[in-house]
Amino acid sequence: MEDRDKDPAVVLPHLVGRTLTATEVYQAFGYRKSYDKMRRFPEGLLVCGDAICSFNPIYGQGMSVAALDAVALRDCLRRGVTDLPRRFFRAAAKSIGVAWQIAAGSDLAFPEVEGRRTPSVRMTSRLVDWVQAAAESDPVVGGQFFRVTALVDPPVRLLHPSFLYRVATVNLRRRQRHVQSGHVAVADPDTGVREDRFMPMCESTKDRKATKASHRRSTVTPN
Repeated sequence: MEDRDKDPAVVLPHLVGRTLTATEVYQAFGYRKSYDKMRRFPEGLLVCGDAICSFNPIYGQGMSVAALDAVALRDCLRRGVTDLPRRFFRAAAKSIGVAWQIAAGSDLAFPEVEGRRTPSVRMTSRLVDWVQAAAESDPVVGGQFFRVTALVDPPVRLLHPSFLYRVATVNLRRRQRHVQSGHVAVADPDTGVREDRFMPMCESTKDRKATKASHRRSTVTPN
């Protein structure tokens, strides 16, 4: 894929107004530049928005991070322009770091994505799966999850004991309902994506006992 084909300004007009007749894949790349770690930076120059960090557009974080960059710049300017680049980049790095962690962790949940999956990353991915499963039927869980992904609340809110208890309770009730109705969660061996499938119950415990009793009666040899 050429660099020109990665530009949304080129890709989107190409897709709008026509039916896709075949599978077409467009890669979205994210990058982060650590200006906050530079020892020197040109005077009279600042970098913000996508010029510092570009995200996978599927997560909708670009505008939110750019807005947080603007807030960080406003706060820095209130304290004057002395050493402005260093102060601004360090302030912006905080919100960028949170958004980058969320985006990178979400991408690494897909086996096709290259990257190191540490125990922390795998544990976080499993937690997000549980939260998303509970969010399907619980508005409180869903609301808190979206506040974190929208960068309104810090990710640590998902680790609060009361929130984890609610997630566990919702998922337990959901699993019990699915078992009673004959639905089970099956993971795709290639992608790891879980989906609900209907597995008809052959017979209840009571029915099995009745069947066994009937079988015993039918096999008794008369005197």
